[in-house]
Amino acid sequence: MTSDAGMFGIPSELRELAEKGIEQARSGYEEFYVLAHEASGCFEEHNKNLHVGIKRANKRVFSAMDECARDTFTLASDLNKAEDIGQMVFLQTDYARTQLMRFNELAIEVISEWKDASTDSVKTDGA
Repeated sequence: MTSDAGMFGIPSELRELAEKGIEQARSGYEEFYVLAHEASGCFEEHNKNLHVGIKRANKRVFSAMDECARDTFTLASDLNKAEDIGQMVFLQTDYARTQLMRFNELAIEVISEWKDASTDSVKTDGA
């Protein structure tokens, strides 16, 4: 590796290789997401009795999964560009805080959807 060592003494070729790896992982995730979403749709289509609330919860979970994955790829790219340890710690701390808040909100939303679906299902079955 002949280029200057730049930030943290890491050669630019190594940083470029890391960025390519991040892009490959992002591309692989996007393919996985499409396939998982299609599989979920097939399940819903085959089970006509699946309640609307469960479908909404499923949609929200996929949306959160996508947001999380995209944020993770952004973090990896940002960490690859960090100029010092302090910036890396800040990026990771901010990412962790954001993810914890997202997971808490998601749990509340999904539990509410499941609860509503369960209650509606009992009403329908009892009617």
